[in-house]
Amino acid sequence: MYRSICKVVIFGVMMLVSACSSDVSPYHGNQGDTPKVFDSQFFSGQWSVIKAQGKYTHFANRKPHIVSIYQGDLESLNSRITQNKVAGLRLETIVAAQGKSKIQALLNNINEFEYINKHYTSENIDSVQESTIYNGAKPLRKDFVQKNEANTLVFDYYNQNNVVVGLNAFVLFEYQHFSVLRKNQREHFAHAKTTYKQLGLDINIDVDFIMLNDKQNMVGIDVVNDELIIVYNFGRGERNYAILEKVK
Repeated sequence: MYRSICKVVIFGVMMLVSACSSDVSPYHGNQGDTPKVFDSQFFSGQWSVIKAQGKYTHFANRKPHIVSIYQGDLESLNSRITQNKVAGLRLETIVAAQGKSKIQALLNNINEFEYINKHYTSENIDSVQESTIYNGAKPLRKDFVQKNEANTLVFDYYNQNNVVVGLNAFVLFEYQHFSVLRKNQREHFAHAKTTYKQLGLDINIDVDFIMLNDKQNMVGIDVVNDELIIVYNFGRGERNYAILEKVK
């Protein structure tokens, strides 16, 4: 478990700040604790949205009241789908199925990133057909998923009436290890690093974990303490963050 009293989380769909927000300064370096090992169970539970800044897509107007975070391994997601279906919770069943689909797609994407880095160089990758990469990486998918599905998170968003209004999926993305990427990916990630450096945040050192979300944007999570986290969405050229406080 990480130390302290509060926690701030900022993610790629909303922005939040906690009761201890006076002690938190987004875009001013790494806040609080600096855990070295990602543990999805640390984030599991319900978080209240304290503060958010920036413009998001369809969640911007829904202003989620509670964020339920849980590990997105496929066994847990299948169990969640079954339980919701048996209980007759149609909306929850649909959302859980969407979460499973998004997690699978993200894991497949990062599996392809690993395949590219093992078999291609920056000089020849842009001339390779997508189908070649897909077919080459596909046999490795099952083993990759088994090794990495614990490094996943799903955020379910609930409004004040306790109705689920959407979700986002995230997979740990140690992008520093991927020196070979396609042109659009290289440009996208390079733009994020440069843009947020100008906004006062060094992606390499000012967040504890980098995730890839289901919008193919990098998301930074800064653990402030056991009760507070900050989530940064690096997909836009503006300050997008959310601060979350864990519900006790």
